[in-house]
Amino acid sequence: MAIQSLKGMRDILPNESGLFNHIEECARRVFAVYGFREIVTPILEETALFKKSIGESTDIVQKEMYAFHDRGGRDICLRPEGTAAVVRAAMQHGLVEENNITKLFYTGPMFRAERPQAGRLRQFYQIGAEAFGSGDPLLDAEIIALNHHILLEFGIEGAHLKINSLGTGDDKERFRKILREKLSGKKKELCEVCQQRFEVNVLRVLDCKNAVCGKVLKAEMIRIDFLSKESVSHFKKVEGYLSSLDISFAEDPYLVRGLDYYTHTVFEFTSDSLGAQDAVSAGGRYDNLFGAMGSRESVGACGFAMGVDRLMMILRPGPERNPEARGDPRPDVFIAALGERAKNRAFYLQSSLRMKKISVSMDFFDKPLKKQLKTANKAGALTTCIIGENEIESKRILLKIMRTEKQLEIAPDDFAETVVKIVNEERGFCV
Repeated sequence: MAIQSLKGMRDILPNESGLFNHIEECARRVFAVYGFREIVTPILEETALFKKSIGESTDIVQKEMYAFHDRGGRDICLRPEGTAAVVRAAMQHGLVEENNITKLFYTGPMFRAERPQAGRLRQFYQIGAEAFGSGDPLLDAEIIALNHHILLEFGIEGAHLKINSLGTGDDKERFRKILREKLSGKKKELCEVCQQRFEVNVLRVLDCKNAVCGKVLKAEMIRIDFLSKESVSHFKKVEGYLSSLDISFAEDPYLVRGLDYYTHTVFEFTSDSLGAQDAVSAGGRYDNLFGAMGSRESVGACGFAMGVDRLMMILRPGPERNPEARGDPRPDVFIAALGERAKNRAFYLQSSLRMKKISVSMDFFDKPLKKQLKTANKAGALTTCIIGENEIESKRILLKIMRTEKQLEIAPDDFAETVVKIVNEERGFCV
């Protein structure tokens, strides 16, 4: 049996790569409007980076990281998420400036050794954004608005926004204590995983999708007031900013996110198109992360990440609404060449057009003209160039505009300039 890809790792095939690139390009356009600059971090990092940032008790650190010792005996891992790596880079290279906002975005693969399922693979792709330098709730709102804007750019209008506040570090500790007291008498009713979470980090119980645990939580979560007045004020301001932009949201007291570094606002966009694993993107504020990683000063920060694999699942049913997302690139010109002399001429013309940023394809199988025209039509070519013995003898090149079926005879010296003009006009009709 031939070697196949590892379980939980997938190939992005040519008929998917157009959509994959389209998603990234759309996001880049929106990031530019919001003033975000790209940062590219290594795939390999020290394991300690994620233990300090994500939290020793999280599922990611305990069970899901691809961690190992390299030949030098260093404890390293494949990055399971992007935020900690971006914060590490910002601290290492002095990217955080006093009284200034640092806005960064990233794209790339992440790795988690969890059970593969729809939209959740062991190698998955994320697009994310991080903003540092302010504790103002306006920054939370802008990050959420940015996430919302990108989803609209993709053509996703049915995403649902859930938000919650975890308050400050002190608020979270108060919440843990109250929740532990309320659940202590119901511990045996929780699932086996949540019984372990109860001992290690009780807030992680809120992440459970088990219906029995959900029923217990629903009964015990009534009126848990743990937020300080300042935290309540922060959250209400975030909601006010979102309302001013007509961004609909629903408060979800069970939303805590699975990473220890979150404080204050946390949020999640979900889609009905994804089934049980319905999160498209998520994020929140993490004011204590810089301190946890060794910074002498606290740095206000907020960010989000979206799953490209899940976005592809949503967008794949209707690629026709994304012309840029075609898996097979539409050629501007298809050259149908008949005979060896015509092929030589076609090869030269093909190269000259490509140098002018015109996409060209041609036949490599010596098919008759009728079959070559059928190939051009199937490929969606904007124009077709026909070169045979007659065209060589008459020193004319026949060009057919596929949309109108109009045919032109063009002198070789004028060919490239004429084709560029016609192709640019036809591209406008095909947007």
